[in-house]
Amino acid sequence: MLNQEIKDKVLGFVKGKPHGCSSQDISKELGINRLTLTKYLSTLYSEGILGYKKVGMAKLWYFEKNPLLRSMLHDSDQSKTLKLLFNSMGVGIIILDQKGKVVWLNKKIKNVVGEVSGKIVGECLTEIVELNNKANDSKKPQSETISIKSNKYLINASPILDKEGTVVGIIDVFSEQ
Repeated sequence: MLNQEIKDKVLGFVKGKPHGCSSQDISKELGINRLTLTKYLSTLYSEGILGYKKVGMAKLWYFEKNPLLRSMLHDSDQSKTLKLLFNSMGVGIIILDQKGKVVWLNKKIKNVVGEVSGKIVGECLTEIVELNNKANDSKKPQSETISIKSNKYLINASPILDKEGTVVGIIDVFSEQ
């Protein structure tokens, strides 16, 4: 198990570098062995808290700004509870980021769209199913009916707003008709 204090130091340092920083910079500044640091960076990445971009041979680590992505991927009790609830529902649920890319989907909708497209998470929903989803253009819920493999679905798309009222994602609820 990783030391929470070190994890917080790494996260605090990376948060202060809006353009990203290398693991060598983090290691040197915080006095953490580079091999040990790799474990922390990998964990923070898998939790959706940090991201990285490759620049040549190096990785520049940065704080993942999408709160929706962080909350759905982070393995917290709250995230587990949300996933359990969404998987228990009799409707398909897809959560998208503000760019319309799939962040998470429940088991019900995986069975439907999983056969349409191999990789789903990270893909734009409109590349998986034909959809005129305009919820990201508006702060109001939108509805439409589509066909997937000769089955009709009513999709209710609702924007997910942060505390300031900014659209940070979309939740699509698919009900079979």
